Amino acid sequence: ATVTRALASIKSFYAFLAERGEIKTNPAKGVAALKVERRFPEILTGKEVELFLDQPQCVDAKGYRDHAMLELLYATGIRVSELISLDESDCSLSAGFIRCESKGKERIIPLYPAAVKALSDYIKDVRPQLLADPEETALFVNMNGERMSRQGFWKIVKHYQEMAQIDKDITPHTLRHSFAVHLLENGADLRSIQEMLGHADISSTQIYAHIIKQRLQDVYKYIVENYHRKITLEEIASYASMNKTAFCLFFKKATGESFVAYLNVFRLQMACTMLTRSSKNISEICYAVGFTDIPYFNRAFKQRYGVSPTQYRASMRNAPQAEGQGG
Repeated sequence: ATVTRALASIKSFYAFLAERGEIKTNPAKGVAALKVERRFPEILTGKEVELFLDQPQCVDAKGYRDHAMLELLYATGIRVSELISLDESDCSLSAGFIRCESKGKERIIPLYPAAVKALSDYIKDVRPQLLADPEETALFVNMNGERMSRQGFWKIVKHYQEMAQIDKDITPHTLRHSFAVHLLENGADLRSIQEMLGHADISSTQIYAHIIKQRLQDVYKYIVENYHRKITLEEIASYASMNKTAFCLFFKKATGESFVAYLNVFRLQMACTMLTRSSKNISEICYAVGFTDIPYFNRAFKQRYGVSPTQYRASMRNAPQAEGQGG
């Protein structure tokens, strides 16, 4: 990105000189911009989020405060600048939401129960102990009783990343990205996510849809490479870093069909290939593509293709002969 910006500046500068007549030719005119590979943001899996949020130990004031900050950041997807700018009056725990203001716009963001409890414990029992000035309005304060700084919170995140031993570069923004992707995986629409994140343009939110698309492509590739091992739904969901229920919801939302239906169609397509090219018998092919019930395999095959596996094999083997006789 730095090289691209520098090149754009140089081209603009020479274009300006040429327009003013300071130079006869523009030496940068034919220089093509570098093709920059688009990099997706780092996303934590659901298990990694749980592990990370579990690191602060609620045994002292610092532990309660840190736990509340991390829970709130993931529960809402707000920016770190918005987190440290929150005042206590921005929280409505009885209604289960916070009010966040940024760039002159106000957002109301709902909280899940664990975040409400973490905030409630901190506000009622811990924050009063930490305040240096009873008139302090900041929701989160440092150990000196003053409003938390960006640098202070960044150090907190890095400390708990090290404790959790998660092999990813976790920043405050990582939780924001993870919040958005996990919402999308569980059925939220882009418009709702855009509003919660405070994006002025939907194009900023669409990066998360690209991440979902890439994840689907990875799942498809994994199935193709491993179908011969009779992979299970649980194994595929685990590969996608989700539990079985979450993965099925994610797949249904992303593709419009159930994953079980997709997997059956894929297996039947593999069976067609084997019936055409392999000498294995029907039962061997049934088990090879991942079905465990031969009668069910026969019924599913006939329902989709209109003929039994045996009839399909016979028709495919007779097809070349028929063409030869006709010629």
